[in-house]
Amino acid sequence: MPARGGTVRIELCTGSYVVQGLDSGARTQLTYQFYTDPGGALPKWIANIANRQSVPALLQAIAHRSKDPGWRR
Repeated sequence: MPARGGTVRIELCTGSYVVQGLDSGARTQLTYQFYTDPGGALPKWIANIANRQSVPALLQAIAHRSKDPGWRR
């Protein structure tokens, strides 16, 4: 989205993930790496706190959802 007055846009958001099967497929390791720069006047330390809390919550939600038999095809 183009910049416009009074609105803060995320200036940078990049990342990657690697999924590896462990123990003959009995377990999986997920490595998730990302970098964001929210821009605007938001101090980076606040963004870092938010990321430290939201990323583990996201991964827990994915793990929980993956155990739901209704989700699998």
